[in-house]
Amino acid sequence: MSRRSFGFGLGATALAGFAPQSASSAISKRLRIGDISVTALSDGHFELPPAAFSPQPEATSTQTQLVGANAWLIETGNRRMLVDTGSGETLRGKYPQTGHLPTALAHAGVSPDQITDIIITHMHADHIGGLMQGGISRYPNAMLHLCEVEWRYWAAPERAQLVAPAQRPLANLIAGLMDQMAYRIAVHRPNGDLGSGVWLESAPGHTPGHQVVHVSSGANSLLLLGDVLISGPLQFAQPDIRYVLDDDPDLAAATRTVMFDRIMTDGLMFAATHLIHGGAHKLDAHPRGGYHAEKIYAS
Repeated sequence: MSRRSFGFGLGATALAGFAPQSASSAISKRLRIGDISVTALSDGHFELPPAAFSPQPEATSTQTQLVGANAWLIETGNRRMLVDTGSGETLRGKYPQTGHLPTALAHAGVSPDQITDIIITHMHADHIGGLMQGGISRYPNAMLHLCEVEWRYWAAPERAQLVAPAQRPLANLIAGLMDQMAYRIAVHRPNGDLGSGVWLESAPGHTPGHQVVHVSSGANSLLLLGDVLISGPLQFAQPDIRYVLDDDPDLAAATRTVMFDRIMTDGLMFAATHLIHGGAHKLDAHPRGGYHAEKIYAS
């Protein structure tokens, strides 16, 4: 399956018996990172065909991969920071179990006008589609934070003509976003410090300017990996498995391995957009190779 045929839609550990979250159950308990509160919010889930991954292990070669669609609310000082905005209505025709982030945010007791910052890990539709509704920002008081590499790539005037036809709706979506919200977009160099215990780290491969979010307070840290990881069951076991929408599959695999090794060596907590459970995990080496992720339950 090629990017051309896969469409512009997407760029979990799908444990036995672990069902996708509905919008009404989309909130993990708030996790405390020192003085910072991080809440996982579910935008829904996706079912991806086996051909979206390669090489596909023989044991899973006919299995649809169930993946989550998570965002996070970071509350630090007087700032409420949203990491990604879900897909809004942009993908519901193809993926009807998406677009639930506004409901999840309301269940967390936060209104859109209370969001002060929005961090965009990268500009795929399932991460930016929820930014606007009817041509108007859902988050009128928020500053958007983007990596300059990602911004330059998508802001190129000729981008819609350069991408494959299946990617043009995404390019047009981004062009509309830029037209309406350019005055509220802060473009950062890779590894930018946003203050309040939150900074951005370059993690390219999935897209040219893909970034992860590092939250730290006191002795505690949490990495929000965005799309460094797509399928937990496949890529924890074999980090070199590629995803069809990776811009640079080899670089994406190398970034994933570096991140996994760092998380395991430093004992960091992490979460990822497409894990079914958006809350914190720890990573250990698996006896048979690869890695094993363990979910951490917030108190």
